[in-house]
Amino acid sequence: MNQDGTGNPACPAMPGGAGAPAGQPGAAGRREGRPPAAARATLPASRPAPLRPVPSLELESCGGGLLFRAVRIPSVLDSSWELHAAGAFPAFSSFLAGSQLAGRGRFGRAWASPPGHVYASLRLPLAPPFEGSAASVAFALFLSLALEDVLGLRFSIKWPNDLLLDGRKAGGILLENRRGALMAGIGLNLGAPPELPPGRDPGAPPPGAIPEARLSGRGGPTGLWKELVKCVLLRYNDSFVTRDHASVGTGRPERPARVPPGFAVLLDAASSRLHGLGGRVRVERPCPQARPGETSLTGRIVGLDAAGALLVETREGIRALWSGTLLSPPA
Repeated sequence: MNQDGTGNPACPAMPGGAGAPAGQPGAAGRREGRPPAAARATLPASRPAPLRPVPSLELESCGGGLLFRAVRIPSVLDSSWELHAAGAFPAFSSFLAGSQLAGRGRFGRAWASPPGHVYASLRLPLAPPFEGSAASVAFALFLSLALEDVLGLRFSIKWPNDLLLDGRKAGGILLENRRGALMAGIGLNLGAPPELPPGRDPGAPPPGAIPEARLSGRGGPTGLWKELVKCVLLRYNDSFVTRDHASVGTGRPERPARVPPGFAVLLDAASSRLHGLGGRVRVERPCPQARPGETSLTGRIVGLDAAGALLVETREGIRALWSGTLLSPPA
């Protein structure tokens, strides 16, 4: 797996979330520029391609949507987008593959995908909290909470899209937005961490994996994924948006009945799980740039602002970043 990247569990409601406040701290903070449409990969629109046959494709219901499964495919995201273009991939549907031949991570990095791990996609409703710049951190929070519900392990969030277990990267997320639809690609290391890829930055977190002992009796990657999807859906429905549950996964437009003030609670909970909170960090490819040609900055992580941007305290003041790669600062 790339290093960039049976029952219905009873999932508790969203925690109140202690730790760093989500709001902009003090007058010293300064907002730079405007956030992009989302802190995620936005792909250009293209003419829908005809749906290509997938060998040994299996289909079943899962949570509020459909679950497509295949043993070996080029990319779960590409297959999911093809199904979506054909009108066959409603909200909270997912695709799970035993391995990928052409998986991808952030910035187009190759995503090595040997068998035995989780390689999945999940279509998210393009509605709060999965709109705008907070979409990535919101989904990372829901998935980390689902993993804790199912496995009893606390994961931290390495902003904006990695999941760490005891400081080691055990999972990655990639969000893609096309034609008004949002898709999450998810990779989880199971049992043993992958080999380090060549050219890996020494400041990146070391690879990790979900311990084999926690996976016993869960039906392998498929059983674990089914539990996670159900728990993510329950947290979404019960903790953030009140809706008609029967409409989820039917293909009808996702229209939340209300968006409660719980968005601030969500950001507080995400802030409390930020990896490196209060510590120094180096940010490569910061966006927005403070000056033309800026390629990195160093500062201290102080939390998230009200729109989900990462707040980094630098010598010049507090920067609100919408994207970037977080690394350990040089010794």
